[in-house]
Amino acid sequence: VTNTKKLIRFTLINTGGEYTGGIIDNDFIKEKIREKISEGSVNSSMDFGDDYFDAVNHTNILHTYGPKVPDAEIRLEESYDVDVEDDNNRDYNEIFSGNIYEYGTDINTFESSNPSPFDFPSDFTDDDLIFYSQKTEKRIHYPVVIEIADGEEFNIGNLYIGYQLMDETIGSDDEIIEDLLYIPTEKAKEYIREFDPEEYDRILEENEEGLTSQDVRYTLLAYIEEIYNELPELKDKIRNNHLIYPGDIEGKGEWENDFVRITSLDGEVLFEGGQY
Repeated sequence: VTNTKKLIRFTLINTGGEYTGGIIDNDFIKEKIREKISEGSVNSSMDFGDDYFDAVNHTNILHTYGPKVPDAEIRLEESYDVDVEDDNNRDYNEIFSGNIYEYGTDINTFESSNPSPFDFPSDFTDDDLIFYSQKTEKRIHYPVVIEIADGEEFNIGNLYIGYQLMDETIGSDDEIIEDLLYIPTEKAKEYIREFDPEEYDRILEENEEGLTSQDVRYTLLAYIEEIYNELPELKDKIRNNHLIYPGDIEGKGEWENDFVRITSLDGEVLFEGGQY
């Protein structure tokens, strides 16, 4: 860790789970799944006698694991053990612990993706199946460590939490953490200017004394979903510079349910069961 003054550990904690979705085009597996549907005994993992099926091996549409963002608990801690490599061996002091909505300022959240089965090329046959699964787990912890350089102060307004929405796949409004970005104000200005130079100049003209960090934050937050959806090069640039990968994502250690949803390629629901 170079030129780092201190470390901030931000942890998001909530019920969440593992979500999968994939197209089943193997004739043997399709036949066995249809048999299980007719028996009414479908699970995310099944013994087919000669073969073993597990939904986590069929994830070309969706595979994510983590906590839900809305109404999550958050924990903020700081450490000066910048020379200690293993985060588990660092001493941290707690700054804040409580509901995400109880923190003194709104925390930036945005929809970073909404996977859909219709995003895929049509090189599948009409009798192929789409197999979704969702297993709920409580108390999932999603920790990231943010390096704060000399001369900088941590500002929670620089955090942008991207979530994956599940309504096109699982058919729920679950919002599962996907990307966590830490974007300081000066860098955020660059991305706003790159996204819409004319609008950026207009905003500057209207604010002769310059943009406040809050102005910048709200402007980038207004743009970032479109950047993620429509501008892959700018999205990649932002992620390459500011994405913070989590440490160990861990929950209670047991599943609360085993939800399965099976549809045809055109979206007709053939089986659904195991809701939490």
